[in-house]
Amino acid sequence: MAYTVLATPFAVSGTQPLILSSSFSAPDSLGNQSIKLFNASAENDIGVHCDGGTYGFSPNVADCETGQYQIPGDTEVFQFVERPNAAGNDLPLPFRLLGDQGHCYFQPVVIGDHASGRASFANLRLAALALVDKCAIESAKGGIATNIGGDNNVAVIMSEYKPQVQCRGSFSASATGTCNDILFAMKADRDLYTFGPASDPATEEELPVYIRSMVTGCSVQIFSTGTADTSSWYEIWEAVTAVSNICVQNQLKGGSLRGIGQNGKIFLTIKEVFENAVPINGSLDIV
Repeated sequence: MAYTVLATPFAVSGTQPLILSSSFSAPDSLGNQSIKLFNASAENDIGVHCDGGTYGFSPNVADCETGQYQIPGDTEVFQFVERPNAAGNDLPLPFRLLGDQGHCYFQPVVIGDHASGRASFANLRLAALALVDKCAIESAKGGIATNIGGDNNVAVIMSEYKPQVQCRGSFSASATGTCNDILFAMKADRDLYTFGPASDPATEEELPVYIRSMVTGCSVQIFSTGTADTSSWYEIWEAVTAVSNICVQNQLKGGSLRGIGQNGKIFLTIKEVFENAVPINGSLDIV
């Protein structure tokens, strides 16, 4: 039987959900030259390693530049922990911010043998600036930044991702943050499973799955074309992240992405739903 997951708002302090706005842009007082001068001092401490073989060649510089300004400049320090071990005000990983086109992304990761790491979004943003300057612009490569601050157990990856996203419909500006609730709550492990319909005996993870925020707004529907396919929840999480960033946050639209899985048999949609709304597929159960 297909199932539904309800995602509660993720809060990093008090009772306020974390809303990462896609409207961040360079402050008027901080032009490109100021960014380079400011970044130059930060790069003396931040370790930047450009590696095209691991993180991709010729990243879209313009998209990387828009992506770096998606990262807030907040100096509050958070603890980053891989889900499902995150609890309380921990920020669950994976977590990713993309450029407007979704072709370039920044992703904090815990490095070494550490179970968690502490850093601020200001640390992440400086690391992103260094990566764009040293890797995307100077070396035409993706890369990783270490020694970024906090307890230095967190690093930031800059890499490319070119999803085939289609945006359509409309999405209320006031409801865009509820898609973040889903991104923080959904599974995202890298283990491989067979996703498919209940009628297929090979299926380990049954589709369709319907995920919606507890607060009226975002909903994700994950479907099979009718044939089982191998994928991971991480790959599906990547796809949800892409549609949420490109369509919902940047265009105030719903969207879809096809071709997920080793054989491309999995697809998903994101749309806004209202209280007591029923998914298009009547076989899905709302709890």
